[in-house]
Amino acid sequence: MSTRLMVRRRADALAVSLFGIFVLGISTPHVARADPSCSALLARKAIQANGQWYNIELTMHRENLKLVSYSAGFLAAMADGSFSGHSNQLFSDRLTGQQPFNLNAVDNLDLHLSQTGLLRIHYSPWNFDTSWDLSCKGSMLTTYVPGFGIVTLTFRDLFAPIR
Repeated sequence: MSTRLMVRRRADALAVSLFGIFVLGISTPHVARADPSCSALLARKAIQANGQWYNIELTMHRENLKLVSYSAGFLAAMADGSFSGHSNQLFSDRLTGQQPFNLNAVDNLDLHLSQTGLLRIHYSPWNFDTSWDLSCKGSMLTTYVPGFGIVTLTFRDLFAPIR
């Protein structure tokens, strides 16, 4: 492995570690507040799923850092009306040449979305968790966290899993 690549990987690891420490400091787990807009939307989505999974997109736009993350993945409806799934997270500061969002430098996320809009994320490679209490507008769930930025989860199309 080249010295340049090793330095870049160490820089990526440090940036993500600092990202995790910062996130953990402001998004400690809490009890979700019932949001009638989320409860109704998520109940409809759970019924519509009918054994299928939703493609989802998850973005985080940082307020005080020049960083945007983009995740694409899926959520499946659970028996209790919550959703569970996975996504791959890309970062705007992980480059391939001059191109941001390096497809070879993704992080795996485990997602759980409660019936009321509490999104819990486990960052698999870094072994830490965050919780985001989201509000709903249309098919989008979002929140603004002062000092952090905006987190948005968007439901896209349904697809049948291959079995």
